[in-house]
Amino acid sequence: MRLEPLLELDLTAVLSGVKNRDAALDAVAERGASKFPVVTRSAFMAALKERESKYPTGTPEGVAFPHALLPEVPRTALVCLLLRPAVKWSTQNHPGQDVIFGILGNVEAPWEHVRLLARLARIVRSPGALERVRSCADGKGLLQRLIEEDRAHG
Repeated sequence: MRLEPLLELDLTAVLSGVKNRDAALDAVAERGASKFPVVTRSAFMAALKERESKYPTGTPEGVAFPHALLPEVPRTALVCLLLRPAVKWSTQNHPGQDVIFGILGNVEAPWEHVRLLARLARIVRSPGALERVRSCADGKGLLQRLIEEDRAHG
């Protein structure tokens, strides 16, 4: 599953001063509710927190993949955030998370978010990709960088 069709400027941002994981999840939920007004910000937040309570989505590389599947969400959306500074994501012994890929989708199409997770994992594991993503100054630059990284992976 390609990223480019899912990437939107309104869902991409570089954020300063996010205090913790819940504030980062709220930033994902806020953008989800803006994209899909049939779902409230609090419903997205509850779904994201429930998923995180089962197993945290942060990685040792400083990337988190929070995701929520809800029946009201008509199609998959990808929220891309770069946090400055990074935030502690869980009790796991990982560094802070600063690259956040929030996946919002429909509960009836779970394979879409699995494919998207696989694509994101391939991209962030490629040499230099995270450094290039982390170098972005704003949402527009982050959007362009993610499009370039996606295209580089065919």
